Amino acid sequence: MKKSRWLIFTLIVVFAIASPLLFLQLLLAEDASGKPISDDTFIIGLETNLSTGYDWYASFNEKQLLLVDEWLVPKDSSWGRVGQGETHYFSFEKSSYSTARLTFAYKRAGESPVIDTRVFYVR
Repeated sequence: MKKSRWLIFTLIVVFAIASPLLFLQLLLAEDASGKPISDDTFIIGLETNLSTGYDWYASFNEKQLLLVDEWLVPKDSSWGRVGQGETHYFSFEKSSYSTARLTFAYKRAGESPVIDTRVFYVR
């Protein structure tokens, strides 16, 4: 019984110390498009509105960059409001030392017309 409590306590302490470090990634917004990124891990947040059918789609060389995760956050605290908009976050990790080009296309899934583009360069 004491061992399991000690283990739980240790895990809580380790997580409490490590969790701030997990969020020390560079967070970039749309206005950083075209500017070089020099961090090994970074997050890009782009405004979208899924109720219109449009979203951001990333294009990159998978030998140079790894898409770690992506998620949506609504502009206000409640989901499901038509037209409210969201921020689509993409978390990347650099996997090579060469300069990588990361392109986002704003379009409807399965359709070819792109209505907006953002380009980032990762050094």
